[in-house]
Amino acid sequence: LALGEYKAVVKWTVNDKEYTSGETKVYVTGIPYTLNPAANDSWNAWATGGNVNWNTSSAVRLGYYQWGDAAYIQKSFYLPADTGVKINSTGTVCGTGSKGWLGDYRVNTTFSISISGTDAYSVKSTNGNSTQNYTASNKTATMTSGNPTVKCNSSYNVEQACVHIKSLTIQYQ
Repeated sequence: LALGEYKAVVKWTVNDKEYTSGETKVYVTGIPYTLNPAANDSWNAWATGGNVNWNTSSAVRLGYYQWGDAAYIQKSFYLPADTGVKINSTGTVCGTGSKGWLGDYRVNTTFSISISGTDAYSVKSTNGNSTQNYTASNKTATMTSGNPTVKCNSSYNVEQACVHIKSLTIQYQ
């Protein structure tokens, strides 16, 4: 089924006796959700921007050898009302550049996970081209019915600067 609202009749059996409900609404929201870093979902696929590669070292890579712009993946869900969600994610954030006799050419990138346009988690790389692990555990936010989206964004991507998303889950709070 596609995301959305459906009308359904529920039938069940108890002690060999069949029961039927009246017509009720059923919602296909897309939540809970688990990211497949090996490939973009064929059903309800992620929208992408910038340099995005799936299955790079068992992760989704945002950015890498771009000319300074952001790279992102964004997915829409369906919600009949504003709903609390819980986010868990792991991965790495990489900066780029060096500090030398010509000056400081280090560039850091910021990785953020936003829910309905509001940041639920953010981490910034440090020390230029070092790679650091991140863990976003049980971050909570309200996903709105008017903008039921999750966006993972790498802010500034040049040379080696990028983000690797190894895992991402979205659950009801």
